[in-house]
Amino acid sequence: MGSAASTSGNGDGGKPRAVMVCHSSQEITLRALLTAASGGGENINADNVVIVTDTYPHDRQHLAEVISRAQAAFVAIDPMLQRSFELIETLSYLKGQRKTVISGPLTFFSRPSGAIGAVCLALSQWDPLLFADSERFAFWAEKYELLTRSEGDAIADSSKQLDKLKPPATPDSQSSPQILFVCCHDDEGVAGHILEKFAHNNGVPGGVSLSGEVVRCQNNLESDLASLRTANVVVFVITETCTGHGNGARDFRQLFEHALAWGKPLLPIKEQRAPLGSGWLSLAMAGRLWYQVDSTNLDLVEASYADIPDCPCKVKDSCLVTDFVLCVNGLLATPTRSLEHSQIASREEATMRITKERAQVLGLDAGTVISLCHRVKELVNSISSNADSESNSLAELHDALGVATTREAVEAEATNQLNHPKPGELLPEEETEESKSLQPLSSIHYEVTRMSFCPPPAVLDSDGLPIVGLQLDAMFSYQWGSQRTVLDIHQQGQVFNLRAWFDVYGHMQGNVNSAMAAAVESVACMVVFLTKAYLASVNCRLEFAYAARCRKPMIFAFLEDPETLELPGWITDVAGTTQFNVYPGLIRETAAEPSRVLALNMNSDRVRGVPMTDVLFGAIRRLAAWRTNAPLPIVYDGSLLLYATTSALHHVLAGPAPGSASEEKRPKPTLCTRCGTPFSPDISASLEGCRRHTAYYVGGSLIAGRWVCCQETRTDGPGCSPAQHMTVERTWTRDPSYGTYTFEPNP
Repeated sequence: MGSAASTSGNGDGGKPRAVMVCHSSQEITLRALLTAASGGGENINADNVVIVTDTYPHDRQHLAEVISRAQAAFVAIDPMLQRSFELIETLSYLKGQRKTVISGPLTFFSRPSGAIGAVCLALSQWDPLLFADSERFAFWAEKYELLTRSEGDAIADSSKQLDKLKPPATPDSQSSPQILFVCCHDDEGVAGHILEKFAHNNGVPGGVSLSGEVVRCQNNLESDLASLRTANVVVFVITETCTGHGNGARDFRQLFEHALAWGKPLLPIKEQRAPLGSGWLSLAMAGRLWYQVDSTNLDLVEASYADIPDCPCKVKDSCLVTDFVLCVNGLLATPTRSLEHSQIASREEATMRITKERAQVLGLDAGTVISLCHRVKELVNSISSNADSESNSLAELHDALGVATTREAVEAEATNQLNHPKPGELLPEEETEESKSLQPLSSIHYEVTRMSFCPPPAVLDSDGLPIVGLQLDAMFSYQWGSQRTVLDIHQQGQVFNLRAWFDVYGHMQGNVNSAMAAAVESVACMVVFLTKAYLASVNCRLEFAYAARCRKPMIFAFLEDPETLELPGWITDVAGTTQFNVYPGLIRETAAEPSRVLALNMNSDRVRGVPMTDVLFGAIRRLAAWRTNAPLPIVYDGSLLLYATTSALHHVLAGPAPGSASEEKRPKPTLCTRCGTPFSPDISASLEGCRRHTAYYVGGSLIAGRWVCCQETRTDGPGCSPAQHMTVERTWTRDPSYGTYTFEPNP
């Protein structure tokens, strides 16, 4: 996925060229900043600068050609850009074309998340003061020659643009969901052979089949547009003919562009010789998941990945056509996406509700939460409606409620190190002479097959956006050459009920950058499987850098010798030192430079008598338990109201309650007697999130003690199966018949 870098030249003045990018709702604001930056001079003609938005250029070919003229893009971040599918596509294309991306918040409180965050924060140049004032932007703009609107119009005149797209219409109700396959007819029959393998309802390896009615295009634009209106999922078969200049290629593009404009779920199949180029098709495919096939050897689509020479995927009991069917069926099960504005409103409402409930769970009474949120809303409304009172309202937000109101303060707050558990706290208990004399834990390996393996949990909702409030245990970050090893570890973890995200088995959908970023945002920690290939991979570095930006706890899992693997600065910076311990054998950390990450040599057998995978899974469970007790997060990727409300609640929970002389007057939260997490019996959503052991604890006298259900060695270690929080006191109870132990009660 992605495309090769373009090689366009510099501008007439010898400087690299650049375009501006923002949401259309902010174009006037951005042009005003450009005018101020020019100081009335001739360096920048604000009205003549190309600003790429969600509505301009109107045509993908035009947009692709505009971007091809530039080496860089200035991206103005605000809440509307964050949720724009068109701009997510544009940013993914900029990444794929390896353009320099320089970004900053247009609104002082904004920091991007999702695909936008991954592109702008992880590997690009992020400047929180980029759009703070005209002088700062002028400093950056001086280094580039901004592409002009007149040049953009000239490109439009020469590019092959589509006719105006037809508006979407509500499709007629149908008895069953439809899957439309679209292709270009070719004399060699390439598209037809591909359709024979995919466009049917017959069973495929694994015993699954497409669950919707299969419809094939008729190579008539009007009838195919009618079929497109009623389709629930559209599969575009991309062959060399589709990228040509004939009538068939023109109609194919019309259908593709209409499907995008109408918000249809797309799943392309690309013949490996079909070029994407650097035009409209490359832009439309930017960041998108597709399936690549070799039309000269289509039997491979039914062959096990592990049996295909040089295949990067190492799964031994799945194949491409099975993954394709499962992905299509997953798309059929989701409703169509909603409109941008209503989408943002509903997500903010859900996030606000979760935040208020969490604040009450952590000890604020309902009256305090209501009063505080009401005051924040008054101040935000005052800022939005009355420029004269803006400074006073911002001052009260900061002075009385602790809300950061400058770009510098927001950046400092969003990048401060969190108080993660120390590496030693994630390990099994130190061995004693007594414990060393016990029979050690056996290392149990489970064989998990494709059909018994539950798919990794979805991280995106039906709108292609991160699921609000989703909490997963871990994300496994690896380079595909290590997939066989990492997949095996992941499957062993699933046996012990770990909820880890892993990009296998056809459950990556939509924009892959969005899915990756949403996974990072949703997990309690990231497990980084380190190899030379990982360190050389741009995509692996993107995952790692975004997780670091999100301040996620990390576990380094070395798959190669940690003493010889040379780690770059972007890895060791996260650890906080170059001399961190790699358990069990490489102990070199000093008190003066403590490490912030747990590092494990996965080629070793044990740490403190416990098998390596069990050590890893135990550390993940402890970090997941830590996350449930973490401070209330501040939300930076939404509206000013959402930011100010979450910030005010965060700070009031970190200090004395409003109107009280001391924190002692605040009600103490109810703590779960099983896991110690705050919850409220009156707030149903807060009851979830606990974990219990489903089996018994055995050993401690002749054999090393552990919970049989998950190999946890501590009697009070975190559980492995979802449960509700509880207030009843538990008792450590021995079963005299077997000599095993459990906590009772254990609902």
